[in-house]
Amino acid sequence: MVPGNPRQMREVGLRRLLLAKRWILAGSVTLTGVLAAVAANAFPGKTIATPASKATSEQHAGEASSSTESSGESSSESVTPPAQAPTSGEAGEAEQGASQASEAPVISGGS
Repeated sequence: MVPGNPRQMREVGLRRLLLAKRWILAGSVTLTGVLAAVAANAFPGKTIATPASKATSEQHAGEASSSTESSGESSSESVTPPAQAPTSGEAGEAEQGASQASEAPVISGGS
């Protein structure tokens, strides 16, 4: 059924384009989801250890390290924390800037 009126023909054509655009959009979203699922299964990445599995993996690691060490201490007992917390580079730069106050600051940028 082809309407003879040009205005009706234009409306029918626009309606068809609107439907085609909706189907293309739905298909692209679906295809994106399918490809994401395929990529997630093809490249699994790292898994996040749960507390129960983490405890068992640490237990196995402790058994392996204690069997290789002759003193009988586990490797976690030999690690000591640092005496002082590390400082950021900004604090060190501020102290250096205070001692070098005689230098004029260099400003860059602009035209």
